[in-house]
Amino acid sequence: MCAPAPRPSYLLSLPNFLCFFLWIYASGNGDTGASCLFQGFVAKPETLPDGSVNLMVWRCVIPGKPGTDWEGGYFPLTLQFDDNYPTTAPSCRFPAGFFHINVYDSGVVCLSILGDAWKPSITVKQVLVGIQELLDDPNPNSAAQHRCYELYKKNMPEYRNKVREQTKRYPSRM
Repeated sequence: MCAPAPRPSYLLSLPNFLCFFLWIYASGNGDTGASCLFQGFVAKPETLPDGSVNLMVWRCVIPGKPGTDWEGGYFPLTLQFDDNYPTTAPSCRFPAGFFHINVYDSGVVCLSILGDAWKPSITVKQVLVGIQELLDDPNPNSAAQHRCYELYKKNMPEYRNKVREQTKRYPSRM
C-alpha cells in the first residue's frame, strides 16, 4: 500500500481546524477575527505576501508584567503549529539571542507546558500568560542559556540590569 501524499503544512484537517478555532475562541475575548487581544497581549496569524493567512504561524506580543524588571517591554514571540496540533504543542520562539534563562540562544522557549506537560486543552492565552510568568519567574533548574544562569545565580544585580536593557529594546507593540 502506498503512503498518502504529504499535505502542505498550511492546511489543517477539519478536526484540527475546528479545534484551532475553538482554541482561538477560548484564548481571548471570543473574537475569531484576524487577531486576539487581551491585557496587552497580541496573537495574530501570519499574512503571506499574496494576502492569504497562514494559520500555522502566529505573530504574538507578550507584555512585560507590571511591577517587574520586564515592565514596559512588549516582547515579540512566534507560535508555530505543526500538522499534529492540538496533539502536539506549538513551538514558541522569541528573537534569536533573547536574554532569559529558559530561552535557548535560537529563541526557542523551554517551558513545561510546551513539552512533557502539554495537553490539547491548553489555550493560546494559557501559553502566552505562562510565558509572561516565566519571564520574571524563571526556572533555573531547566536553564537553556548558561550565561543567564550564571548571572542569575551569582550576580542578581547584573542579571536584572541585563533584563532592563533588553526591555528597552522592545518598547512598544508590533
